[in-house]
Amino acid sequence: MSLQATVTLQTIRCVKQSESSGSEPYIWPFLATMATMPGTFETFPTAALLADSRKIVGNSLKAGSSAPLIFPGNEVGHSFLDDQRDCTALLVVGLMEADDNRIVSMQAGYQAYLDELRAQLGHTMLALKDASAAERQATIEEIKGAVKTKAEDAVRRTLSTFEKGLLGSGLRDPDVFYGAGWGLWESLDVGSSGPFTLEITGVPGNHWEIDGVLSVTETVVKRCQSQLDGVTAAKQARKALQLQVRHLQQMLDEATPQRKAAIVAAIERINDDQVPAADEDLRRAQYTLRRCELLLEDHPEEDRPIG
Repeated sequence: MSLQATVTLQTIRCVKQSESSGSEPYIWPFLATMATMPGTFETFPTAALLADSRKIVGNSLKAGSSAPLIFPGNEVGHSFLDDQRDCTALLVVGLMEADDNRIVSMQAGYQAYLDELRAQLGHTMLALKDASAAERQATIEEIKGAVKTKAEDAVRRTLSTFEKGLLGSGLRDPDVFYGAGWGLWESLDVGSSGPFTLEITGVPGNHWEIDGVLSVTETVVKRCQSQLDGVTAAKQARKALQLQVRHLQQMLDEATPQRKAAIVAAIERINDDQVPAADEDLRRAQYTLRRCELLLEDHPEEDRPIG
């Protein structure tokens, strides 16, 4: 049997915020796992889906108000291998405030956030397990700073000269990184399940809480599970693009003449660039799954999970 660890983020709550009209928050969840026998290190998600990169979860939220966090985009999980030991999970949830950045810009930022967290934790996650509370907090703060810089740089590279001019002149406001909350669970077992609350207090004048639940269950790992997961993720990414185009088309019907050109350009970018790339990702995932299935057919005597 193996362990399945799933984190479900349920509610975001505003304790204090600095926007006069209230905040429009959205989240960037990330999960890193580590185990021994054999040694593994994995992170989730690996790709920033367009639909999840700027999914605003509440409008004009002020102190005392809250909003539900709904699927997709509020859940991360991992299936450990059979009989692995020292199973550990580290959750990081970045909190953003939506202002005037485009979705595609924040997708680039989210991808850089995911990539940099993986790189940083690949070097430090083992050390975090043995660190004191003060050492652990100091390391986390260093990682937050490095990740914030990478994400901001990635967003900046997507901006046109015109957009940079508007942001620089104050005519538009960039989306703001409020901070990140984190939770670390060591030596996971079925008894590790339970609720938790993350505190986010990065930007002065802002204090947020996110409630969630960690669920740890025993499960039987299916053969080719990672390949099956890859196909599922590719299909979800393709569907997310379709939903995004549909949303933009609905916006187009009600847009002013000045806004229509930008919306049409966004639809064309998705259809001409992102949809073909998503189709290719799906084709490759399906090929990888079929290859795994064929290998099992050739070696039916092997009863260990392949993934």
